[in-house]
This record gives sequence, structure tokens and C-alpha cells, in this order.
Amino acid sequence: MASDRNEQILEHNDESKDEPVSFERAVSETGFGKFNYKLIVMSFLGACAVGFNSLTMSYVSPKAQCDLSLNLMDQGMLNASSIAGKMTSMLLWGVFANLLGRRLTLVYGCLISTLIDVVTMFANDLWTIASLRFLSGFMISGPYSCLMVYLSEFHSSKYRSHVVTLYGIGFGGANTLLPLLAWLILPLNNITIESYVIYSWQLFIGVCTLPNLACGLMCITLPESPKFLMTFGKNQEALDVFRTMYFTNTGHSTYPISQLEKEFVTNNSQVSNTKSVTHAIKEGWYQIKPIFFRCQLWKMILVIVMQFNMLLGTYAMKFWTPQLFISMDKYRQDHNYTDDATLCDMISYSFNKTEPEFSNITTVVTEVYLSNITSTCETVSNHTVIVNLLVSITVDLFPTTVRAMAVSLSLMFGRSGSVVGSIVFPILLVLGCLPPVLLLGGVVFICLLLVFMLPRVKDEDFE
Repeated sequence: MASDRNEQILEHNDESKDEPVSFERAVSETGFGKFNYKLIVMSFLGACAVGFNSLTMSYVSPKAQCDLSLNLMDQGMLNASSIAGKMTSMLLWGVFANLLGRRLTLVYGCLISTLIDVVTMFANDLWTIASLRFLSGFMISGPYSCLMVYLSEFHSSKYRSHVVTLYGIGFGGANTLLPLLAWLILPLNNITIESYVIYSWQLFIGVCTLPNLACGLMCITLPESPKFLMTFGKNQEALDVFRTMYFTNTGHSTYPISQLEKEFVTNNSQVSNTKSVTHAIKEGWYQIKPIFFRCQLWKMILVIVMQFNMLLGTYAMKFWTPQLFISMDKYRQDHNYTDDATLCDMISYSFNKTEPEFSNITTVVTEVYLSNITSTCETVSNHTVIVNLLVSITVDLFPTTVRAMAVSLSLMFGRSGSVVGSIVFPILLVLGCLPPVLLLGGVVFICLLLVFMLPRVKDEDFE
């Protein structure tokens, strides 16, 4: 009797193993281990790469303003050039991420932008640097738009929100690490090779490309998203990815699942096979069109408005923090550190000057770094993580077939807020202290009101 019961149990297990299972069940069976840690490290490097790409020029421009003869508007243009590149390419990268796959988008975006940044190291005039930064931002927006999507599609609902939060914390780490690198590198003496001079700010640009390069190389060793493969009918390839994850995490070679459910297959599979540009454009339009259906449009509007306001406030402050500290330091130097002036007096003193002046970069960058260390928790909780949580919300609100496109659209409009903030913020500073404060407070208040209008999404509704 006992042997018959055991045979029945084994037969039942064999039958259950042969039954097709959903993505959620399949990814849950892989567990959480070395493979997931590798993904988290890759996402942290990607977060640093994107953060460095956006904010590098805010530290370079104060140091290079004498070497390149930069005025206030020139610095604003350098700060906004990378963001403008991201803004113009978000939609394009969203199409590529859904047509070519998440992995190839990450590899091409990271490695090509790294190459552009290396060329930027050797540029020494304003327009060349601004153009190269625009191209670098154009390329890095691909990894930024699909990195969180790629990360979330390797995890079950049990871990998905946690790894996305860790990804957001990576941006906070980048905000802290960047001024530390500036503090170490920018005060260095220039390097002269025969008649060519390598400035310390050029070396700083080169060092800031390393996370981008590392992220691209790690992505080469990682597989395509199994959720992406299942969505486009490539279940056998997705099953191979699950087996790799299972073996890496558990050390066991026998993955307990042999079949996956057939999900809705989009026409994008045809594009992946033919590689036709005409088909790619046509399928790209088919990806965009569902976002503007009634069931998706309201969610898209909410996400776009929130991204615009949060990135406007966040990057306006981040871009101009080093320059604000230079203004304060310049005032104290000119007054022999004896005048107890208000912040508004110190800022107005510097911003109302017609000729650019440069103070001790070691002192200034040290103050910026120490200030960032003391305010890291505030930056992470109130700005960086909130922006990335908006991307996470976008991932949850939209199905896989339009997810990367929805993230790209929201970030494209959000980046336009960054450009507006970079240009408007110094103009408001010249007018006085109250206008920029009202700007920063106003955008946060608008986002607070819109949060209550977001629909609630359950874990089991993740498509």
C-alpha cells in the first residue's frame, strides 16, 4: 500500500512538472542567490553611470571656466547638454528596447556612450564638449530607460520591489561618490605631454566613464530578460534562462519546470527575425499607440507630469550646487571670512558679476563633498529614490508589451523638466532667493497631490 502511494505521488509530481507554468511561478522557482546579486551589482554600476553622465559637467564647469572661458550661460548649456541628449532619444530607445531586447539595448548604449566620453576627455573647446556630451546623453538614455525594466523582469513579486529600491539607492550612492571623486581628482596638477596639456577635469571625465564601461561588459555576460522572451513567444529560450538562474543560485542542474505558459505574442517577433527597418518603425508605432488608449492614457499623463516636476526640481538643484558653493566661497574670500552675510547676499554677490571668477577648487569641492555627505539621507529619500520609484510605478502600471516605451516616454518628458530647471534656476537666482525656493517647493507640492491619484496595482497583476 505504501509503495503504491509513493508511486502515485511520484506520478503526480511528474505530471505537475510537465504542466505549463506562468512567468511568476517559473521565476519564483529559481530562488534568490548569486545570479540576482550579479544583477544588483550591474544595476548599481548602471545607476552610477547614468548619475555620473548627468552630473559630471556640474563639477567640471566650475573648474574649467577659466580654461574654456565659460560664462554663466555657457555652464548652463554644458549642464543641460547631456540631459538634452537623453530627452531626444528616450522614445527611440524605448522602441529599440521592445524590438531588439533589453540586453542588447544595455550593451550598445553603455559601450558606445563610454567611447564618446573617452573622446570627450581630449576635447578642449566649449562646442565640441557640449556636442559630445549631447551624444553621450543620447546613448546612455537607452540603458537608463530599460535598466529597471530589465532588473524587475528577472525577479518575482516577492523581491521585485526590493531590488528596484536598491537600484534607486544606487543613484544616491552615485550622488555621494561623484563629489568624492571630484575632491580627489580636480585639485590635481595638469599633465603635460610634449605640447599637449591634459587638465585635471579631463582626467575626471575619464574616471567617471568607468562604471559605464563596467556595466556594459557585465551585460555581455548576462542573458536576455525571460519575461521579454516569453512575451514574444520564445519560451524555450526563456526556459534556458530560468535553468541558468536556477543552477547559479542553487547549484542544482535539474530545474523543476519543463514547460512555460504561452503568453500573448506581439508582432515584434517578426521584427526581431527580419531586422527590417521599415518593420521596426511600423512596430514602434504599434507600441506607442496602445499607450494613448483610454485605459492607459490617464496613467501616462499622471506619470509624465510627476516626472517633469520631480526632475525639474531635482536636477536644478544638483546642477547648480557646486556653483552655489563657489559663490559662497568667493564672497567669504573677498571679505576675509569676517562678514556674517546671509546666503542670499553671498549668492547675489557672485551671480551679479559680469566676469567669471574662480576660487580655490580644493576648498570648494571639499565643501561640496562634506555638504553632500551630511545631506545624503535627505537627497536619497526626497529626490533620487522618489524619481526612481516613479519609474518603478511606471513599470507596474503598464504591461510588458508597452512597458519600456511607457518608461521612455515618461523619462523623455521628465528630462525636458531637467533642461528647463537647468536654464531657469540661475535666472531665478539672479532675481533673488525666494523665486528658486518657490520653484523647488512648488514642484514637490504638485507631485504630492498627484500621488493620491495614482491607481493601486497588486503584485499578481504584474504582466
